[in-house]
Amino acid sequence: MSYVIFDCTQLITINTRTEINLQYLLEPLGELNLKLVTSESIPNKKKVYLEEYLLNHLFELLNDEFLGYFEDWKNYDDAPEAITKFALIIKNIALQNNIDTLRLFLINHASENKQEDTITQVDVSPDSIMKGLFHFSCFGDGGSMLVLTVRNN
Repeated sequence: MSYVIFDCTQLITINTRTEINLQYLLEPLGELNLKLVTSESIPNKKKVYLEEYLLNHLFELLNDEFLGYFEDWKNYDDAPEAITKFALIIKNIALQNNIDTLRLFLINHASENKQEDTITQVDVSPDSIMKGLFHFSCFGDGGSMLVLTVRNN
């Protein structure tokens, strides 16, 4: 059994069709006390762990308590307000004309030996983000990490 290299982490990676001010676009996430950390300031161990999933732009959404809302989400139709708001903000970002693909990482823990981790990958449309997020709830199958890909086609 290997050591946990990081835990309780949310990140977002995005492919854009053209240049766009992503920090401005991601600003509404601050309403949920998610502090935006640019790629340059994200520890390298996180980038290496996620490298096969990364798109052109990467941000960490820093808040050590945020994943706790998923532990409280027992019934799909009764999501905590913070998750409902999070899903709506992500949907609004994904629907922007310049956004091609958006990928969220919700990580309970990441091990040195990645093969020990249960990684759930889900692809959804912008209208199905809540269904994708429910995989990470205590009654879902999100495991160690949920990789939620939202495509704006």
